[in-house]
Amino acid sequence: MHPVPKPPRKGWHLKRPQGSAIIVALLAVALVAGMASVAINRAGAALDMAQGRQDHAQARQLALSAIELARLMLADDARNTRTDWHGELWAQPIRPSLHRDARVSLQIADMTGHFDLNALIGDGRPDSDASSALIGLLQALGADAGSASQATAAVHSHLRKHGLLPHIDAVRTINQLDPKLAEHLIRVAVALPARARLNINTAPAVVLAASLPGLSHGEAVKLAQALRTVPAAKAAELAMLLPDGVRMPDIRHFDVRSDYFLADVVAVHGVATVQLQALLTRSDDIVHVAWIRLP
Repeated sequence: MHPVPKPPRKGWHLKRPQGSAIIVALLAVALVAGMASVAINRAGAALDMAQGRQDHAQARQLALSAIELARLMLADDARNTRTDWHGELWAQPIRPSLHRDARVSLQIADMTGHFDLNALIGDGRPDSDASSALIGLLQALGADAGSASQATAAVHSHLRKHGLLPHIDAVRTINQLDPKLAEHLIRVAVALPARARLNINTAPAVVLAASLPGLSHGEAVKLAQALRTVPAAKAAELAMLLPDGVRMPDIRHFDVRSDYFLADVVAVHGVATVQLQALLTRSDDIVHVAWIRLP
């Protein structure tokens, strides 16, 4: 006898899913995939932030190391020469190899060759020679006599009320000072924490013209070029370089040696870039950091 097939029991056969059920299932899959994608993106962002913090910390440390290098270079320079000028090693752009995965650039600039705005109140008292020199400097930068006198009075008033400028960029905060003149001053002036003699070997032509009464702009340009080519070994040599008719001022205001330098550093590591500026003060062969700041 052949077995008689049993009829299928109710509920055992599968029904084909309806269209709405398929859509719900697809939406569930898409939701899960989206949540996983968000989690992955957040994890990636957290990793990127952590890497960015590490890169920034490394770049900052490299920038500080470059400032230390500048300090050591200037100390070594003081032990080997008594004359500072633009032809020395420290005055050239430097790219120290501090890390194989980083790029670091260092530029050291002499600040003693710039006009010191803080000298207007010198030792707490107005300095008429410095005021006259600033008026001449502003005229050389394009200001007329009246505007130059007003700007000098504004700088002097600010110094008397608020004390010495911490750095030259603070000149932008001086009331009644033309913003254009302020930007011009930032290129050729400086704000030093103590009085320093002007280094004739590194001073630009406009500063020489302002500091040497009777010297024309053309004569100042020639003098600056000559000192760039062959630096003076001592300040007294300046008298022999001046053209006829130009009176030699008090020699105590001039020097061929610098006391203040600005170290400008850019360090790049990974995704981070750090730029620092440091004012370095030198006494004999000892170099200190006066301040460090973001430019």
